[in-house]
Amino acid sequence: MRIANVRGRLKLLTDDGGVDVIAELSAILPLLPGDVIFTGTPAGIGATRQPPRFLQPGEVLSSYVEGIGTLRNRFIAAAKQG
Repeated sequence: MRIANVRGRLKLLTDDGGVDVIAELSAILPLLPGDVIFTGTPAGIGATRQPPRFLQPGEVLSSYVEGIGTLRNRFIAAAKQG
């Protein structure tokens, strides 16, 4: 099971095989503490959501994978160029 929330609000709840991806990768290469696996954006998130919703500076995305744990990322504004 994978769960993602922003500001404590549920944004994703799925049992689509996220743990299977981890198992498949670990069968062919060593996974070490701190490794991050990016699998892309699921349907209904970000630009495909109606209305579209994007993460804002200061928001925290909490991503949980059953049997693995939780990863929390705080988003910041992009650095100003020039």
